[in-house]
Amino acid sequence: MKYSIGNKIRKHRKKKKLTLEKLAEMSEISKSYLWLLEKNNSKPSAEILERIANNLDVTTSYLLNDKQGRLSEDDKDEVFYRDYKKLSEDQKGTIRALLNFLSSEKGQTFKVTKNAR
Repeated sequence: MKYSIGNKIRKHRKKKKLTLEKLAEMSEISKSYLWLLEKNNSKPSAEILERIANNLDVTTSYLLNDKQGRLSEDDKDEVFYRDYKKLSEDQKGTIRALLNFLSSEKGQTFKVTKNAR
């Protein structure tokens, strides 16, 4: 089954338990326009698509892609980094320490620092 942009928006909005009104507000668009997007009766601009994707914690390329949710490695990295940015500094430190530990286990020599990425 192919997923259109609107179907993916609706699927992820419901998954995040957001109402049409709430996602529209977060994305700075009208509720009626979001409804049209979800019904595939309108195509969003790149700017609006990016705002919606950010609020749904998905990538714009995922919304535009017809595949059933298969993210490329770059998209996975983008989602990971978006989630990483939301962590507290203590949580980020734990992630950096884990990455440094894992890299040393494999004999790699890179060092993940606080300002990585």
